[in-house]
Amino acid sequence: MWSNQTSSADAMYFAVHNDGDPDTTWQASRTAIQGPGTADDHINLKSLQSDGSGRVYAAVKTSFTSSAQPLIMLLVRDPASGDWSSYPIARVSDCPNRPIVVIDEENRVLHSFFTAPSPTGYSCNSSGGAIYEKTSPLDAISFPLGYGTLVIRDAASPYVYNVSSTKQNVNSRTGIALLAVNAQTSYYWHAYEAITPAGPPTAPVADFSATPTSGTTPLTVSFTDLSSGSPTNWAWNFGDGGTSTQRNPTHTYSTAGSYTVIVTVSNDAGSDTKSRVDYISATPPPPDFILSASPTSASVVRGNSTVYTITVTSINAFTGPIDLSVSGLPAEATGTFDPDPVTVPPTASSTLTVATTPSTKQGAYTLTVTGVAGTIKHSISVSLQIKRR
Repeated sequence: MWSNQTSSADAMYFAVHNDGDPDTTWQASRTAIQGPGTADDHINLKSLQSDGSGRVYAAVKTSFTSSAQPLIMLLVRDPASGDWSSYPIARVSDCPNRPIVVIDEENRVLHSFFTAPSPTGYSCNSSGGAIYEKTSPLDAISFPLGYGTLVIRDAASPYVYNVSSTKQNVNSRTGIALLAVNAQTSYYWHAYEAITPAGPPTAPVADFSATPTSGTTPLTVSFTDLSSGSPTNWAWNFGDGGTSTQRNPTHTYSTAGSYTVIVTVSNDAGSDTKSRVDYISATPPPPDFILSASPTSASVVRGNSTVYTITVTSINAFTGPIDLSVSGLPAEATGTFDPDPVTVPPTASSTLTVATTPSTKQGAYTLTVTGVAGTIKHSISVSLQIKRR
């Protein structure tokens, strides 16, 4: 992983080298995060070693400057797609830097350690401070606001920074060992955090939400897993024949109706099912019509006429008369429709005749053709070139 810190091209990239390939052979790089302010040179990488498919975690610093923006973030690589997601660890207002991430595989917990101003009352600076910790569930990443928990502090010299830990992931047998340095005294500081052994696994309890739960077709719905108990597998039934095994899937309903959604979640300890009856309501889109013109551009010599064919097409079972009008004509030019109004379904057409006089001003004009049926109104544009001869 590396950063590119060039203003609008700010980004962090990731590439993979397969063991056994020549030293100069790498897979194509992927963008982990991109945009102004997203890149800096503080990067700490870990992999979930129990996940053979290649899940990678990166604690990184950004270059954002607004107080509510994330100054340190966790980037997570999806092993299936190779895409990256980002999660804020601490904000600019917290003045954090030099983050690392430690993975507790046994309890499935992420530990992030970083430098921030030492308590109490020390201002933001680049010379150190104290070491803080924040944690997040591995399966539902979210770090709390604020500094987190103080883990290393030099009360006499508030300039501790550059926290580091083991390259390997941790568990209840290893605990977490930390090492940091005081930039002024040159003394090293260490801390050890015991990890409580994970209890026996429990079966998950299924729950979910969706947004939106109603709308017109095609209706695209995003589902969010709210299950507790650390499920590892998901089986969704969207009620229209569609299924998914993603944790937070998206599904599009193409046919109007009410749909019952069911999710079954499971882990090594068991499974649970949640059903929401008639949870999604997809309604047909309202009747409507569309306008089209042929040709879309015409020319005429002053004193003559030209015609356009205006076609009205019914969509979503629209029926009824549609009144047509045209605007944008120059003085001493007229536009008439035959017939007017037009009635659909399925399609109907009207001839728009534009008549000019010998004194009509030459030039290029954009005409607006409008169709109105009750509260429904649509317009299209056509071009007209009036020539002297």
